[in-house]
Amino acid sequence: MAGIDKALSEGFNIWRNNLTICIPFVIKRILITVILAVLFLAIIVPAVPSLEELAELSEVTGMSETGRTEMSGDILNIDAISDIVDSMLANLESIIMIVFIGMLITIAVSAYFDSGGIGMIKEVVENGTTNVSQMTQYGMRHFRDMFLADLAITLMLLAGLLFFIPGLMPLMSNGIPRTMEGAVELFSTMTSSTGMAMAGAAVIYIIYAIIITLFFALTMYAVVVDELETSNALMRSYEIFRANKFMVFIFILVVSIIAILIELAGSVLGMVPYIGGVMSMLLSVVVVEPLSFAWYTSFYKDVTRKDDAPRSMLLSAEDLQP
Repeated sequence: MAGIDKALSEGFNIWRNNLTICIPFVIKRILITVILAVLFLAIIVPAVPSLEELAELSEVTGMSETGRTEMSGDILNIDAISDIVDSMLANLESIIMIVFIGMLITIAVSAYFDSGGIGMIKEVVENGTTNVSQMTQYGMRHFRDMFLADLAITLMLLAGLLFFIPGLMPLMSNGIPRTMEGAVELFSTMTSSTGMAMAGAAVIYIIYAIIITLFFALTMYAVVVDELETSNALMRSYEIFRANKFMVFIFILVVSIIAILIELAGSVLGMVPYIGGVMSMLLSVVVVEPLSFAWYTSFYKDVTRKDDAPRSMLLSAEDLQP
């Protein structure tokens, strides 16, 4: 496991000595947060009939009334929530479209700044230094291939949701419910066999998602470090995994565990009054994400130096032209 130790050590030194590599990830987090907030409002606001009903959601009275139930000491208006849920279910197609558009925008933002971040780390590895202008250079240069690669992996993960169809078929025999009452009635009819089928589908999906992650975890680094087009980058990541199964698995596992531990520490910091939330967010975007990218980039460069995958896998479309 000397290769993993080397990648972790080099990646940490890259991050520690070049904190400018954090800039793409900070900007990305801010933009994605804004995008998610806009999407949330685009879904929720049309579903709220009036400001009066929105106020009713947080209305607190001294005693329970019809249509109200006590939760955590507050009186929550179930009728108002039911109306909002009914409105959302009635416009389910529009909500799905909003979510899909939001997913594309989020992938585009991530593609640009991930390309820029990896490019800055690559410059540090090869030249010992980097600057913010290189973020824009790499972001523009590799945006298309990074976007298509991220989209392809996302669609593969979404395709795994097909495993849930056998369990959902009995529930959807009368169509998709369009009211909260219909949704409650739908789930109340769920049998133990249906529940077992859904649980089995969840297990299969988790295994499927892990396999897809292992196969294509290094795709974005192939796009930027080796400047490959989307299809070649996907194939390159798969070939690296096939040739180094155990090493790639252990590396991803180790980095994931370290990231989770740091995030847990951030959750503890988040409990600090006033500044806890900011400290937790900074720990995530200034430490976890750029450090993980630095580790993956170092690991990719190290493993590709030793990899014996056919060089034809690395040719771009232009190289294949006569």
